[in-house]
Parts: sequence; C-alpha cells; structure tokens
Amino acid sequence: MPKDDSVLLPSSNSGLFLSSLLYLLNGKQIDTYDWREIEKRRIVRDYISGQIEMVEHKKAQLKQKSIGNESKLQEELDNLTMQLDEVSTLVTDKLTKSKKTFNQMSEFNDKIVAADVTLSRYESLKGQYISDIKRLSFIVDGEVAFENIEEPLLCPVCGQPVINVENETKHVEAARKELSRTLALLNDLEQATASLAEKKLSLRKQYAELEKERNAIQIELDDKLYPRLDEIKAAEKDYREQIEVVSQVKVFDALLGKWTSKINDLTNEGIPERDVKFKPKQELGEKFYDDMGEILNSLLEKGNYPKHHVATFGQVSFDIMINGNKKKVSHGKGFRSYLNSVTVMALSEYINKNALYKPEFLIIDTPLEGLSEKYSENPNESMKHGIFELFIERGKNYQTIVVENPDHLPSDIDFKRKNINVISYENEEGFLKEI
Repeated sequence: MPKDDSVLLPSSNSGLFLSSLLYLLNGKQIDTYDWREIEKRRIVRDYISGQIEMVEHKKAQLKQKSIGNESKLQEELDNLTMQLDEVSTLVTDKLTKSKKTFNQMSEFNDKIVAADVTLSRYESLKGQYISDIKRLSFIVDGEVAFENIEEPLLCPVCGQPVINVENETKHVEAARKELSRTLALLNDLEQATASLAEKKLSLRKQYAELEKERNAIQIELDDKLYPRLDEIKAAEKDYREQIEVVSQVKVFDALLGKWTSKINDLTNEGIPERDVKFKPKQELGEKFYDDMGEILNSLLEKGNYPKHHVATFGQVSFDIMINGNKKKVSHGKGFRSYLNSVTVMALSEYINKNALYKPEFLIIDTPLEGLSEKYSENPNESMKHGIFELFIERGKNYQTIVVENPDHLPSDIDFKRKNINVISYENEEGFLKEI
C-alpha cells in the first residue's frame, strides 16, 4: 500500500488492467493483434496497392491508343485480311507472268544472238565469195584480153623458140564455170542473209513487246500493288495491335478485379494502421477522471483527511493528486498507504455505481502499512479511525475484506459490533479464530 506510483496499476503490463477495467465499465473489448501477421498482411496489401496503381496507369495509357471495341476491330481486321489475300494473289500472278515473260525474252534474246552470229558468218562468207569472184573474173578477163595477141616465136629473154601449149594450159572455161557457181552461191547467201536479217528484226520486235509488257508489270507492281500491299499490312498490323490493346485491357480489368477483391478481403480481416496505439486511459473519458476526483474528495472528507487539500485523479499518473501534486512529493510512507487505500475504495465505488459488470467485493491488504516504521510520517488517530469507518460503511452493502496488523488498528473502534466478522491468526499455527 505505501507504493509511490499508482496503487491501481501493476508494475508491468498495465494495459491489461486498463483493458479489464474498460470491459467491466462498458463491456468494451479491446482488439488485440498478432502484429507479425498484421505486418505480413500489410506488406501484401501495400504490394497489391502498388500493383493496382501501376496497372491503372498502364490501362490509361493503353486506352489512349485504343480506337474501338474488339468486335469492330476484328471485323475490320478480317476485311483487311481478305484484301491482303486478294492483293497478294494478284502480286503472285503478276510475278509469275513477269517471270514467264522474262523466260520468253531470254529465248528470243538467245535467237537474236544466234542470228547475229550467223549473219556475221554470212558476212565473212560473202567476203570470201566476192574475193573468189574477183579472182575468177580477173582470170576470165585476162584470157579474153590475150586471145587477139600473137604469141612470139622466140622467147624474148632466152631467144629459144616458144612452144604452143594452148590446148594444155587454157583454163577459161573452168574459171567461168567456177565464177558462175560462186555467183549463184553469193546470190543464195544474200537471200539467206536478207531472210535472217528480217527474222532478226521480227525477233527484236517481239523481244521489245515482251520487254514492254514486263516493264508494265513491274511498274504496276512498284507503283500500285506493292504500295497497296504495304498499306494493307501496316493497317493490319495496327488493327492487330489495337486488338492486343483491348485484350490487355481485359486482362488488366481481370487483374484489377482480383486484386480489388483481395484488398477488400485483407481490409475485412482488419489491418490497423502502423501509428494506431492503444490508449486505454483516453478511452475512459474525461468524465471518469472528474467523477473519480469527486469520489476521492468525498472519501477524504469522511476519512478525516486534513482540510484545505483538494484531491484530483490524474490521467497520466492514473493516481490521486493532492493540490495538483503527486503523493510521493509531499507525503511520507504512512500517508501514502492511507491515500492509496482511499484511491482503491474510490475506484471500487465508481465501478459499483457505473460499471456494466460489478465485482462488488473489495480486498485491501494492510491499508496502513508503514505506520510502525521509525521514520515514517504517520496519519493521526482520527484519520485511522476515519478510514476504518469507511471500510465499515462500505461493508454494509458490499463484501469488504481488510487484512491489517493489530497494532495498526484504531483503538476507539469496537470491532466486535454486529455484522463485523473479525478473524485473527494466533500462535503461529495458522488456524483462524473468530473473535
């Protein structure tokens, strides 16, 4: 009882006592938490909240890129795919035709080259024929020129007689026949050359037409079909990306739904904020402290406490305050025991008057402990008498048990009066004897 600090609060875990007091007063149960489990749930919640924020941001970005709903986009994509197939087929046909034309051009080019080689040979053969004709013409013309010239009887060089060999050496007829045959061959060669040249010209014209056709195909491919193909592919890619965007938005919506549900589940499980602290002294309310102050003053007056002292009940100390000061500042051990006993009775009275659940009984052990110590400050006899009168008065309505040393008891009270049960220990035997 001579405790310096609040006699009501235990030396440790005072929150347990205050929580119990709150429950007795109004039935209020204080939530308790497994903070390690709470921290795990909070980490999960914070992570999910961060993911939701990130997904919402990505979803907003994707929606800026989206131009329509998925069904309309798919319809447009199907239309583009059909156009792409048509243009691709047309391009394939054009390329096939271009390849076929190129092969034909190659064949004509080979024929033109062969014609050029043949014409070159014809020119060489023609030159040879002309040379032969000139040679044979020279022989024939020479023979004709020498027909009317008289041959000398003697050789102008050696002076010997010239032998007449006309019948053995004259070849004019043979030369003429050879000349006639060569002229015929030359005529045939010129006809063949002209025919081949005409054929070559025809080949060139056909080659030019094929080349023009192939160039037209290439121009159509380069200027029309290829650009259209690229345009359709670009549009198709864009629509596929749009559909992918819509799909991603759907996925994000599904994730947001799951995560929101998980956040709600975690919230329903209860995740108190980190800065939430249990403050049971504040939970009791200002009226509790005011009422306790009034009860204390009433008990002190009835218990013969010196006048000119005002008692209050401090919220921080959760203890009686005399003239605004703590009891240990201006009171010795004996007075502290007296004040602590009054404080315990004041709380008991408040509980019995206001609480939802009323224990009603009160047990006080040595309310005036320390009175026998040499240097203790002792309350006077009237105060001793007064506090026991308070015990007796309370005992009329509620069970009150007081354990005290016989030498501390006030001498002017007859404890054998009716309705007071006095039990004492004797002879160190531990037996209780009713007086």
